[in-house]
Amino acid sequence: MQYCAPGSVPVHVISSAARAHTLSSTCAAAPPSVCWRAAILRKLDAQPAWVSYAAAALASCISTCVMHPVDTIKTRLQATKAADVAGPEAKRQVGGPSKPLDPLPNSTQPIEFSFGELKELYRGLAGNIVKEAPSSALYLGVYEVVKTFLLSTPLFADKALVVYLVAGGVGEFCGSIIRAPAEALKTMTQSGIAEDFGDAARQLATDSKRRDSVVFAWTSSLFRDVPMGAIQIAIFEGLKTFILQSPDIVFDVNTLQSEALLGGLGGLIGAYLTTPTDVLTTRIITDESGELEGMNVLSLGRQVIADGGVEALFEGSTERSVYWAPAIGIFLACYCSLRQFAAVNGLFMG
Repeated sequence: MQYCAPGSVPVHVISSAARAHTLSSTCAAAPPSVCWRAAILRKLDAQPAWVSYAAAALASCISTCVMHPVDTIKTRLQATKAADVAGPEAKRQVGGPSKPLDPLPNSTQPIEFSFGELKELYRGLAGNIVKEAPSSALYLGVYEVVKTFLLSTPLFADKALVVYLVAGGVGEFCGSIIRAPAEALKTMTQSGIAEDFGDAARQLATDSKRRDSVVFAWTSSLFRDVPMGAIQIAIFEGLKTFILQSPDIVFDVNTLQSEALLGGLGGLIGAYLTTPTDVLTTRIITDESGELEGMNVLSLGRQVIADGGVEALFEGSTERSVYWAPAIGIFLACYCSLRQFAAVNGLFMG
């Protein structure tokens, strides 16, 4: 539980009940701003649970729309790398059954975008929103429930960082149940295997091997998403706690920019550390050769290392980190801001 000194009281969305009570009890002797913040915290606690889910879903839509082109580049780099290893036939299929995938410019080439090229980078956006919005709502919704429960128990009452990690992991696990099939549709569209979101859905519905690959990819994605979901929220919450408990640090953690910065740092670290399982998940979903049939995540990882060395597991790590750092920053900042806006204006109070 975070400590808030009078006169420097944050309106922190993700945890607040005990703090609001403390602020209220000292309101008579505190500056008006402290009383106002205490009132906001009470309103946040009084919001119906669905407000958290809705705010998370909308915040996810915003961050996804902003960052989708980077995700497309990352997905294509990983899919093309896998096709290069598999051979010419697989490389042709990555680009779709009738045409090869147009290469994206590398880092040494000047980048000039036309409208058509920009539109191509937004290919699969619908699938990405379907993948991220519902799962993000579940992620933070379940996180809130698990975190509140654990902090109310004697065993975890003084172990906030552990609670953030456990609650974040549980929330991400629940979100992954929705994310797995949606990610398959998004990745198939982005990599060129399917012409559009509808075509990807038809392929998934009619191809039993493709459905099996989704289950296989889900098991791989658990090793990626659960740790990342735990790491990013723990860093976000933990840094806020540390800053608030450090009187020598003068930093307002509740501005939109500050929350974006702290969330971005959590996203950056979590994304980089989980790049290897992101590589495996992408290769599983985009496999057209059937060579991965019967393999488990560990055996696929060994094959990737044998084919391209350990560095192959970090293929696209820069793009993944560049994507998730601002995406998580935008997501958490928008989530907090949306809930605060509703609380300040007395919206959705039941």
